[in-house]
Amino acid sequence: MSVFRPRTEVGRKLTRANRVLVETAVDLGVEVNRVPGKRRRFTMTYGDTSYLIRQGYILTAYNNKLAARMCKQKSTISSYLDSKHFPVPRNCLFEHTEVERAWDWAKYSLPIVLKPNDGKSGDNVYVGIEKKEEFCQLYTKIADKYGKVLIEELKEGQDHRVLVVKGKVVSCLKRIPAHIIGDGISTVKSLIEQKNKSRKGPVLKHIKLDEESLRNLNKVTYNPSSIPNKGEKVYLRLNANISDGGDSYENMHNISYKIIKVIEEVIKSIPGLNVCGVDVLINDEELSIIEINGSPMIDIHYNTSCKKTVPVAKDIIQAMFPELNISSKK
Repeated sequence: MSVFRPRTEVGRKLTRANRVLVETAVDLGVEVNRVPGKRRRFTMTYGDTSYLIRQGYILTAYNNKLAARMCKQKSTISSYLDSKHFPVPRNCLFEHTEVERAWDWAKYSLPIVLKPNDGKSGDNVYVGIEKKEEFCQLYTKIADKYGKVLIEELKEGQDHRVLVVKGKVVSCLKRIPAHIIGDGISTVKSLIEQKNKSRKGPVLKHIKLDEESLRNLNKVTYNPSSIPNKGEKVYLRLNANISDGGDSYENMHNISYKIIKVIEEVIKSIPGLNVCGVDVLINDEELSIIEINGSPMIDIHYNTSCKKTVPVAKDIIQAMFPELNISSKK
């Protein structure tokens, strides 16, 4: 049996997430073919169902364009969910030049979160801001790059990325911000280097000792040469993105039926959003919907800190091609 090579067959290099989807589809009997005369386009077909894939992004062909576009604008999706009485943090969107007006709003909700309205992968997300000087500095940094800045109240809870396919939760990753644990001997810098050696694979990124790490170390009066106490957990980031060195653990078995049902109802309320990643904070039985990603990186479910994985690509391909009988396939 010949080996399916996505780059050769579809005529372009795919992201890890899209490569997993294409390889899984082919294994399950879906036909994948280039579109003659069209660069960077291919089709995925099974039975009477067919999708035209542009630029190699499979979920873009599966999700409704309006639903996906709405999710990209964090303030828009938050306002929509709030109108449906789903639990979302209070937030407000400000223009590039409105830093003083933004602070007037933020100072009554401290500590707060600053983020771009249309960013991704945790880029320029700053958590736990309490002082005006720090607020203005980070606000300007975001505004210079993105134009608009979203200010959000900081909710308590454990960060999770939940993957929802056709209105059903199929995986729930618990995410922990980039951190180290002291041994009473090693410096912060040394502990980061030690932990990075164990972070293998393309998804679990190394912890960086950069400006943001130094900012968070300074909050606890540490620097790279400091020696944390034995067993002390020191955070280098406060946002839990895996792309920023965070850890992830499959945690669906610990999530209550009530929480799962609320998340499923949230996604069912958005017509045409067939697959998405939902960022939530869970505090006992309380839930806060932080963001919804209409083009989730499903490869994070295959490369976790605990090595336990969930084959979510099968759920997605089955949803895309209902005629498939996955249970009968090896």
